[in-house]
Amino acid sequence: MRAFLIMVVAFKDIMQGDGTLLGRRFSEGKRYSSWPERVVILTVFCSTLLFLEEIDSAIVSTVGIDSDFLTAIFLIILIPIVSDLIFRTISQLLGIR
Repeated sequence: MRAFLIMVVAFKDIMQGDGTLLGRRFSEGKRYSSWPERVVILTVFCSTLLFLEEIDSAIVSTVGIDSDFLTAIFLIILIPIVSDLIFRTISQLLGIR
């Protein structure tokens, strides 16, 4: 549960405001909406919540330390990477970018 709260605080600032997510630069002369990226990030985040116990036990078995903080740090790093990979794959398949 603590891992969930740490992740919510970390991603709160990412999801606010305008502009690109995940450090992308703007394409000049093209209209841009960050909503598709936000949807992908929220989908990955919610999927992570469904499997949080399994992810935590996998990290505990790998590292050998039971730490919600370690799990939260791992997920804070992993969620943007997986979201970016999924978003880029979908964009290339649909020919958006």
